[in-house]
Amino acid sequence: MWIHPFVDGNGRTARLALDGAFASMKMSGYGLWNISQGLAKNSDEYKKYLAHADMPKQGEKIFKYLLLSGECVRGKIPEIIGMKERTASRVISELLKRNFIVS
Repeated sequence: MWIHPFVDGNGRTARLALDGAFASMKMSGYGLWNISQGLAKNSDEYKKYLAHADMPKQGEKIFKYLLLSGECVRGKIPEIIGMKERTASRVISELLKRNFIVS
């Protein structure tokens, strides 16, 4: 999912859109669990993750580039994400380790 109506709020907007879609589909069992009810059960943890989500975005430049182009030459990555080669290499290693991208 790639929703960006404004800088922060990406996840909140996505959850609201999904919640609205489920409600409009009149899915059986929808009222048993919904976004608001789920968040209310563990609001402290939700707020912790929400604060983390509002941190400056890291790696977003490379994801957008890959989404639009499909692939990228590894040597071009430092330029795309605006980092030095050594730092970009660490970012790419972490993204590969987490299976967010493939080489």
